Amino acid sequence: MGGINGKTLLLALLAFALLLHGCAGPSGGGPAGGQDAGEGQQELLNPRDKIYLDLKSEGIGVNSIEVTADKISVTYLQPLDESQEAVYATWAHIFGAVINNAAGDGALKEIEILCNFEDGEKIRVSAEPSLAKGFLEGEISAWDFLYGLDMEPLTEGPQIWTGG
Repeated sequence: MGGINGKTLLLALLAFALLLHGCAGPSGGGPAGGQDAGEGQQELLNPRDKIYLDLKSEGIGVNSIEVTADKISVTYLQPLDESQEAVYATWAHIFGAVINNAAGDGALKEIEILCNFEDGEKIRVSAEPSLAKGFLEGEISAWDFLYGLDMEPLTEGPQIWTGG
């Protein structure tokens, strides 16, 4: 993405950490006001449907969820009017929903997010489940988490965010 300088990245990381403190974790579900409706019903759903319902309840515009033996991929539409911190918080909610609802048998090796911005820009963000879980449980700092993510712009065009 190239448009994020060191000062902007540091400020974004600090804001990211503050926003996410307790917002999504493997054991607690999403923020208050979430998913108490049909908790018993969710036990009957497959992981893909559970992830979709979790993200939909957070207002995340999910386009698709693909589940394979070792990878879960979530594609969603990201509004342009949200801040960098809000985008990072959305990513954390997606990682949390996958961890909360994916089978705990250890077969999952990668969580992938395909973020489609409204202006056509796309970015692929992925992580090993242990990295995302460690961050969401507070065992890994926001800084270490960010550096552990694999981020790959999928389109070329104007910078999505510019440093200041």
